[in-house]
Amino acid sequence: MPLFTEDVEVIGTNGVRPGEAEWYTNREAAKKWLEGDWEGWGDLRLAL
Repeated sequence: MPLFTEDVEVIGTNGVRPGEAEWYTNREAAKKWLEGDWEGWGDLRLAL
């Protein structure tokens, strides 16, 4: 996770308040969100 600093904050489309829904307030939570999204998206293909 060298992409994120220790004090990362990520707000997803359902972010409501810090620490709730898709509002992640630390590196570990952001890591779990990112891993879950990328694993769940399936075989994504973009036509460029």
